[in-house]
Amino acid sequence: MEKIPKPAYYKQEQFGKYLVSEEDAYDWKQETIIRILRNPLYKGYFWVQKCDKKHFKQKGRGYIPIKERTIIPSGHEAIVDEHTWDAVQEILDRHTKVKPCTSGYDNKFRGILKCADCGNNLMIHTDERNPDRPLLERTYYQCRIYRVKGTKFCSQHRISAGDLEELVLSDIQYHARKIIKNREKFMRRVLGQMNTAAEYSQKNLQKKVGELEKKRRESDSKFIRLYEDLSKKLISEEQFRMLSAHFEQEKKEYTEEIEKLNTMAENLEDSTYKAEQLANEMAECAEIKELTIAIVNRLIEKIEVSEPMTIGGEKVQKIRIFYKFVGEIN
Repeated sequence: MEKIPKPAYYKQEQFGKYLVSEEDAYDWKQETIIRILRNPLYKGYFWVQKCDKKHFKQKGRGYIPIKERTIIPSGHEAIVDEHTWDAVQEILDRHTKVKPCTSGYDNKFRGILKCADCGNNLMIHTDERNPDRPLLERTYYQCRIYRVKGTKFCSQHRISAGDLEELVLSDIQYHARKIIKNREKFMRRVLGQMNTAAEYSQKNLQKKVGELEKKRRESDSKFIRLYEDLSKKLISEEQFRMLSAHFEQEKKEYTEEIEKLNTMAENLEDSTYKAEQLANEMAECAEIKELTIAIVNRLIEKIEVSEPMTIGGEKVQKIRIFYKFVGEIN
């Protein structure tokens, strides 16, 4: 694997400053990496203002939090596309809100596990009473509100890390094989679930817009003929005002409906692109043997965990997986 020197090493090469030894050249600090990942410059944007002086008596300038800064497009070419950059920000936000696991378990669901009842995050815990057992068997998730405030506010919603990993891996593999077997059917299925005008095809939308534009042109023609009738004194000014108001309202309604359909067409096109993107990434996971953080971050938006129930003497627990862009795939 190729090693990449940290920025200070290049500064030394170009400007002779920030002396860095060969041994230290590849010792990247976490703060440096996060600063690079957070910088909108890489997607073709830049911050308008990073510091602010709110009062003339204030000494120095105040640091504006990243979330509150305004960014605008810059004139240079982007290194990464906006979707990739935004996805990285989402992952960074997710990881900064949740305390990392200290037991050594590689927490694959950081920030995406939600309690189905109260909506709060599930916290990760490791049972230290029997350290000889495998780490995966001793690790479990539990509702944060239950853990902090007790049974008056919520219930445990407990699920073991091993069971959850197995379930999520199985679900991804199932949908991945469905995509490989019949991609078109999968696309129809997920598009039908997305929050857009999926009941319309692009062809139907274009046809509807064409019909409305024709009616709008007819309304314009009627208005012109109406004006000619007024000029020839075939109708009174009062009749002209009444009829012209009617045609203007008719034209306005057609225009609004056309704009609405055009927006629906744009949303449908965007939804199709997103569904295609998910299908491509999911299809690559058909034969995976192990779930990784990278796969979870690429595919899953959130996972809802319900409280276990006993039905017919068996423990039953509902888990809902919401995938990126399309939500829950039924």
